[in-house]
Amino acid sequence: MIGEGGNWLVEKTSGPAGVATDHRLRLSAEKTALERMIARTPASQVIDRASLTARLRNVVAELEALPASTCASMTPVRCGAASTA
Repeated sequence: MIGEGGNWLVEKTSGPAGVATDHRLRLSAEKTALERMIARTPASQVIDRASLTARLRNVVAELEALPASTCASMTPVRCGAASTA
């Protein structure tokens, strides 16, 4: 996870909750990348924008379908911060 003003890491749990968290992180990263690509794609490239927008809708739907409990297991920590674990 990237935080405003710097890099952030996410401490993940292991086991089934960790798998769901990994999936949520991957989808979240893909969503951010798609939003940036759409913003940089000229309006004249209709097919590219439509393809990216369709994938973005699918990613958002997948994120919304994930159980809310996977959010709670994600703990952002500042890169370089001392770990308490």
